[in-house]
Amino acid sequence: MADRSESTPWTPLSWAAANGWEDCVKMLFKEKGTTQHNHNGRSALSSAAGGGQAIVTMLLFEEPGIQVDKATPLS
Repeated sequence: MADRSESTPWTPLSWAAANGWEDCVKMLFKEKGTTQHNHNGRSALSSAAGGGQAIVTMLLFEEPGIQVDKATPLS
């Protein structure tokens, strides 16, 4: 369920991260990890940072193996 669907180009993890839904991000991260990317190739970390979600950004940034995209607000 944590993959992109035909109805939206966003993964549930990217959507939750961009909207700052901390508990949802924790659950989805635990289930699928941070390797998912949305339709633009952005990671959940990039979506959280780009959406101004400081708490979720820090939550994801502290995870081991986190991927920082080349075109991200963090680069």
